[in-house]
Order: sequence, then structure tokens, then C-alpha cells
Amino acid sequence: MKANLERRLGKPLIIGGVAVLIGLGALSFQRGQIWGKPSLLWAQSAEQVPDSFRVRMNLGVEMAQQRQWGPAMEQFQQSLVLATNAADSAQALGNLGGVFFNEGAFELAFPCYVQSIQLDSLQADTWSNLGILWTEMGQRSPTADDRGVRWQGAESF
Repeated sequence: MKANLERRLGKPLIIGGVAVLIGLGALSFQRGQIWGKPSLLWAQSAEQVPDSFRVRMNLGVEMAQQRQWGPAMEQFQQSLVLATNAADSAQALGNLGGVFFNEGAFELAFPCYVQSIQLDSLQADTWSNLGILWTEMGQRSPTADDRGVRWQGAESF
């Protein structure tokens, strides 16, 4: 009688265990589809934690890497609003300046870079980007005098 009871309980436990493993495998596969694509991961994170500076910043970086300048700009602007210290604000402004630069809006990129450096002068990437911006603006300047000023500005960085 006891052996019969063990056999009866054994099969349902095995079947239940297999079902649990299949369910966990399916869940892992589903999560892997999201975690394997950073843009999906950060987009889902932004839905779950909309007021996170880091999530917004990382989503913006991912969008910028995919050259989705409009959505990246929105994320960097949102991260700027959510920033709680000067270093975070400087990072958001530097990235926002990068979006403007890539869009060809040099006159909008410039104040972002300058304000970023004013908040955190140790932002090496922002200094470099500002020098590149000055060089680019100098090449596109309509007058020789303006080009000279831009080139001198670029050399100072």
C-alpha cells in the first residue's frame, strides 16, 4: 500500500517539476529576448521606472548609438530634468550637445557643451567635443574673420 502511494505521488511530482522547468525556461527565453537588446531593456526599464536619471540617460545613449536623434534628445532632456547633482547635469548636457552636433545644430550644441563644462570641468569628452565643434564651425563660417576666431577657439581646447 505504501509503495503504491509513493508511485502515485511520484508521477505528479515529476510532471509538476517538468512543468515548472518548462515554465521557467520559457520565462528565461522571454527575458533573454529583452535583455539581449539594450534598446528594449532600457525602454522597458523607462516604463517601469520613469523617474530614473540613469535609465533615461542609458536609453538616450542607446538611441543615439542607433542614430535616432529625436528620441535620444527627448531622453537626454528628461534626464537633465531628473538630474540631482552637477555631474549628472553635466553628463546630460554633454550628451544633449552631442545630439545637436550630430543633427548639425551647432549653435544649439555650443551652449550645451559650455554649460556642461561649467558644471563639471573634468568632462574630457565634452572638452574634446567642444574643440571639434569649434573646428567644424570654423570650417563652415561664411567670413574669414569668423573662421579665424573659431579656429583660435578650437586650438584653445
